[in-house]
This record gives sequence, C-alpha cells and structure tokens, in this order.
Amino acid sequence: MGIALLTGCDNGDEANGGAGMVGFIVKKATNKILVVAADPLRERHYDAVWVRRSDHEELLIGQKVEVFFKEDEIETSNPGQGTARRIRVLEAETSGSSRLKPEEAIRSALNRVAYWEIPVITKAEYISADHRWIVTMFDGTNAAEEVQIIVKE
Repeated sequence: MGIALLTGCDNGDEANGGAGMVGFIVKKATNKILVVAADPLRERHYDAVWVRRSDHEELLIGQKVEVFFKEDEIETSNPGQGTARRIRVLEAETSGSSRLKPEEAIRSALNRVAYWEIPVITKAEYISADHRWIVTMFDGTNAAEEVQIIVKE
C-alpha cells in the first residue's frame, strides 16, 4: 500500500508555519478535492486526503497546493478526510521553452489514468529536445509499478 494516513502532517497554525500538507490535486468531486502529498513520508508512502471545502471550484486537477486544515478535523480513513481552513495554490515554475505549464501536463497525464483511485505523482519533467513532458506516477491503492506517461505539446 502506498498511502499513509497523515501521520506526518502538521496541522498547526498557519502563522507559525504549520501547514497541513503540500501536494497535487489529483481528483475533484462534489465539494471536495483529493490531494496527494508531493513528497513521500518514506519510499512509496504518500499522504492522501479528501479535502472538504465548499468554494474550491477555481481549483484545478494537476495544481500543486498547500492545504491548511481546521484544527482536529482530520479523519484517519484511507485516504484521510479533512476540512480545509485555507488552500493556497503554489505557482509552478515553467520549464524552459514549454508551452504547457507543469499543472497542465500533470492534468493531461491524470486524464489517462482517471480510473485509478489514488494517483501519486512522483515526477513531472519537461524534455525540451523532444518538446514533451514525462509524468511519472503510480496508483497508491495497490503495489503497482510506476508508469511514465508522455505528454506532447
């Protein structure tokens, strides 16, 4: 199993630097988004949380976000569930001469594996010589091997 239950998250006060988690939006549903941590707790173990928030319509699949949770609001199901106090979109750096933003390449790759329950993004890299992105990911609900999905511009 590749998903952890927020054991490593700090859902402390935002003013004191305590963010709940930083990760990618990998799915959207009514009034919630699934965020999977950008960095593993340990090899192939990533936090994943369905984040409840009524005004997340402006958020897009593929975006990297920082989620600040309401205190003591994390349910330890798998994936976890919590209510966001605030969600901040992190600006992605554009890669070289790419016409696509990293979040657009990730969104395109995620569309190809929409049937996965918990997609985990491990890397998104732009290869400028080939004008393509390589997005590396695996399905966190099983012991699946990583796959590389090519996204051409």
